[in-house]
Amino acid sequence: MNLHASRVLVTREGCALPLRMAEKRYGVVPDIVFYRADGWSLAAPAELEEAAYALWKESWICFQRAGEEMKSIQQYERNKQ
Repeated sequence: MNLHASRVLVTREGCALPLRMAEKRYGVVPDIVFYRADGWSLAAPAELEEAAYALWKESWICFQRAGEEMKSIQQYERNKQ
């Protein structure tokens, strides 16, 4: 199952690119996608997951890991603790 997102985080500083560009330039393959209520989404590889979450942590409504179903952001936050 492929993950789809508006952008993919490629640096901890917040640089995010379209999926194809992130894969081609940086070799980044997303492991997780965070979704906002307005439909925008941000994917990240495992090593940038925390940085992606922190960018809009007040705006995320759900998330999805590769190979899994979409889940509420509250479930993500509970599992972080």
